[in-house]
Amino acid sequence: MLKVTKDTTIGDIVDNIKGSTEVLSAYGMHCFGCPMSRMESLEDAVAVHGVDVEEVLAKLNSIPETKKEAKKPAKKTTKTGAKISLKKTTKITKED
Repeated sequence: MLKVTKDTTIGDIVDNIKGSTEVLSAYGMHCFGCPMSRMESLEDAVAVHGVDVEEVLAKLNSIPETKKEAKKPAKKTTKTGAKISLKKTTKITKED
């Protein structure tokens, strides 16, 4: 898991920690999608919003799962014992 520090960029946080956008939004930092903010350090971002960096660090580092560690699709066993993946598929048809 990514260990967030004061120097970690907003882009790295958002890209690697599932749930980080909710934490940042809770502190008034809604501009994490902006190209410039993605290169900004957490310390710089919280300073602009008047937020305590240690408090945000604690919240971000307490998130248990990163996007890279996301759960794999569920598997189901058929009557014959074969394992199949339960991925959702979408059929696209052309309308005349």
